[in-house]
Amino acid sequence: MSQFGQCLVLEWGWGFLIGAGIGLIVLCGILGLLIWFFRLRGGSKTSKGSYHGVTIAGPIVPFIASLAIIVAVGYGLYLGYDKFRTTYSVSFDTASGQSKDLGELRDFYQPDTQVTILVKDRARHFPVTGRFEGACVQDLFETICRQYSSKLSCDTSMLRRTVTIDLR
Repeated sequence: MSQFGQCLVLEWGWGFLIGAGIGLIVLCGILGLLIWFFRLRGGSKTSKGSYHGVTIAGPIVPFIASLAIIVAVGYGLYLGYDKFRTTYSVSFDTASGQSKDLGELRDFYQPDTQVTILVKDRARHFPVTGRFEGACVQDLFETICRQYSSKLSCDTSMLRRTVTIDLR
């Protein structure tokens, strides 16, 4: 799963999954209605479509119309996803200043997320230095864990919507 996709599922939880499922069912229903409508109205050789003097007749007209609607909806979803994906990210940079403790970072970023960030007592005072960024708060902490993989361990639970960080 992509970082952004994982952020959506963790931030929005079951609501996101249920909403995505309902959206998919509605989209399939609309497409089914379109196909039914075009077949009912005469998906035979008598159906015609005309655009700037070009006339197309036959069963290809409902197919082209359905395909155009599918492509338009897909393109609209892609534009919405791309805009949403690039508007939110989390980063911090301690390369030029003092290091920050994991407990400090957790306290600072916890109000900005629906995910519960658990930093075990042993890891609360672990110093973090450098430039880090993530698609969301959870991804930021996973980036820190990847950077310090020999010293830190991260456990992300999609079911409980938690990230647990501890020393190795």
